[in-house]
Amino acid sequence: MIQRKLLVSTSIIAAFIAAPLLADGNTVSGLNGTGAFVSSGTGNSLAIEQIGQGNSVEAGTATSGQNGNNINLTVSQTGNTNSLLTTQNSANSQGTITQNGNGNNASLYQTGGGHNTANASQSGTGNMVDFLQQDTTSNSDIATQTGDNNSAFLWQGEGTSNTANLTQTGSANLTFLLQTGNNNQFTATQTGSNNTINLENQVGNDGATITQNGNSNNVLGMQMGNADTMSVTQTNNNNSATIFQNGSTEAAKVSQSGSGTIFISQH
Repeated sequence: MIQRKLLVSTSIIAAFIAAPLLADGNTVSGLNGTGAFVSSGTGNSLAIEQIGQGNSVEAGTATSGQNGNNINLTVSQTGNTNSLLTTQNSANSQGTITQNGNGNNASLYQTGGGHNTANASQSGTGNMVDFLQQDTTSNSDIATQTGDNNSAFLWQGEGTSNTANLTQTGSANLTFLLQTGNNNQFTATQTGSNNTINLENQVGNDGATITQNGNSNNVLGMQMGNADTMSVTQTNNNNSATIFQNGSTEAAKVSQSGSGTIFISQH
């Protein structure tokens, strides 16, 4: 086990983390497993803990994993063959990734903007989370996965003060979220197996709250206007809800308790 805070130079990084992490096949490296994980700029910090075998932390660009000012990364991997691909080229980004189990994968990209945060906690086997925050300011992503083979894609671009909070418990649940614009809020809980959420916010001030408790439930949503809200609750199995909002201050509230199909279009 090793934990180090690195503040200044790439030589310090290479000296402290390279050799000890290789003892059990764990690695910290540059892109494609080659070179050093480079941190440059002012006020950068890096803490990495790997327990197990075959775990890896890899820089997402050919030259570095972190650039800029006030960028923090904390990684804890316990188990085998867990992996993290990371790039932070922003003024005020933070990233915290915790992986417990085997074969979990996480990707963290934060480029441009400031005050961005991303936090992932994975427990189980074969879970995957992908964070993308590009040209954004004060956005926040939080994903918690417990179980096996859950997948989350939380992408935010060209906006300010967007938030996403996702909890997945069970197996083979999938969430894809794309947020652009300002002040969008997304909160979702998936409990069970084979539940899916596909949501896109494109303007601003939109809110979506989705709860799935069961198996094989599906939500497809698109918010194209300003200050639209949707609330979806699905319990039991085989529910499907499709919601399109293309106006201002539209509101949709859906509750399904099994084997139901709903289509809503608001203009």
